[in-house]
Amino acid sequence: MPTPSAGDPGKRIAHEGKHRHYWVSTLANPAAPTVAELNAGFDFSRYVPKDGAAFEPVENYIDSHDITEVFDAQQVGSWGEQPTLTMYRQDPDDDAFDFWSYGQVGYWVNIWNGDTDSPKDGDLCTVRYVEVHEPKPLAHAPNEKQKFQMGMANLQAPLYDGVVTAS
Repeated sequence: MPTPSAGDPGKRIAHEGKHRHYWVSTLANPAAPTVAELNAGFDFSRYVPKDGAAFEPVENYIDSHDITEVFDAQQVGSWGEQPTLTMYRQDPDDDAFDFWSYGQVGYWVNIWNGDTDSPKDGDLCTVRYVEVHEPKPLAHAPNEKQKFQMGMANLQAPLYDGVVTAS
């Protein structure tokens, strides 16, 4: 079978079944978290439903028009991101809900091309240095597992091109 050409659907990223989520208090090099650092952290992957991780990008623009113009010209300004996790509550341990506390700071490492139950050398990842808000239970519905939601504040720009290293 020939290699797909650029723009071919065969080259597009499919995230189904490949995400892993880790919470780590400290990382020696955020752009290259190690397998040992991730294994020492909290793997909360199984608590996150398929639609449970949301990253709302925010783009700000700066007005640059003056009184002589009728068009309101703008320039590109700052940007940001509002990450939110929606996770399952679990009986009897409720580990994910009990793990976080308001104001807790750490690294959320999202491996997005993994295919095993543990991180490995070369896995691609996004690393966010965040402060968490209070976990809040969500209203439940019939025939649905109970969930909770937690917003986060990015303390610095996310690293979208991280790579897990062996050590």
